[in-house]
Amino acid sequence: MLRRHSLPYDRFRTLILVIVAALTGVQTILIPFFVSYDSVYTFWFLMSLGLFSVVFIIIAVVRQTVGQKFALAFFWVVLGISVVLGLTILPPSLGQISGFQFLTLAIAATATLRLSPALFFSASGLILGTAVLEIRSGESLPAILVFAWVVAISVFIVARLRRYLDSERDAAVILSQVDELTGAQNRRGMDVLVPILDDLAERAERHLGCLALDLDRFKSVNDSFGHRRGDTVLKEVVAAIRSTTRRSDVLVRTGGEEFALFTIVSNPEQLHTVGETVRKAVEENCRAIGLTASIGGSLGTAQSLPELQTLLEAADHRMYEAKDAGRNTVVVA
Repeated sequence: MLRRHSLPYDRFRTLILVIVAALTGVQTILIPFFVSYDSVYTFWFLMSLGLFSVVFIIIAVVRQTVGQKFALAFFWVVLGISVVLGLTILPPSLGQISGFQFLTLAIAATATLRLSPALFFSASGLILGTAVLEIRSGESLPAILVFAWVVAISVFIVARLRRYLDSERDAAVILSQVDELTGAQNRRGMDVLVPILDDLAERAERHLGCLALDLDRFKSVNDSFGHRRGDTVLKEVVAAIRSTTRRSDVLVRTGGEEFALFTIVSNPEQLHTVGETVRKAVEENCRAIGLTASIGGSLGTAQSLPELQTLLEAADHRMYEAKDAGRNTVVVA
């Protein structure tokens, strides 16, 4: 069995920030012992910044997640540290080299922040890094051109890669919530979408209705025409139901030939009307093979998964009452 090792995005961002903080702390603590500075105050300033990095790492490890705003503030502080390093290290050639630290910050920000603040931060880092190179470099123009080119290309590649991964993630999430055969939602999709539909019903001061649908004697279709024909019938039933319901309704395949339709209604009578519409659509679409549907309905709420399960079970109970009443009928609580 494959094991899932991917980190949640908040944990990934925290990991990147801890790495940046560690590198910054090591740099600000160790470099003063190997190079000269314009002022003794710079030495103690950098010691304080190194301590800040250590404290940040401790906080991040204890909390395990770092929020978006705090992460952005951290990047600005590290950017300030980079400016100080670039302008104070002697000889100037080392200050010039330290200007490329802005590249690391731009890439890390693009990978961990929302796109707008990441791009703004990267642009600011590009400007400040260019200023450091202009002040410290003897051959400023070539250094600035190379620096600007490398930063721009790196940020562009990381931003495009992140957008691609986000789109792939969204597509994977959608596929994980959809029944592969029929295209209806599966139970995972139901758990996600039905509470949202319940919120819409509450805002409209209406009710969330659930229709539990079971295809009558579906086993005989598989026995008489084969499983491939049975799969085709299930697809046709889903298409027929969708043709008679609203786009906002949530259709779920809850089992082999069992479905649930969640919709917003004003009262039980309206839910019964929706159920009758669905029943007739199935009967007409499957008239050639004599397939019908028994439907049970119930009103309720789905603010939590236990409430959703209770609503579905109530509709299932009515559906069995419909079967006991002779099948091809609708019973609503």
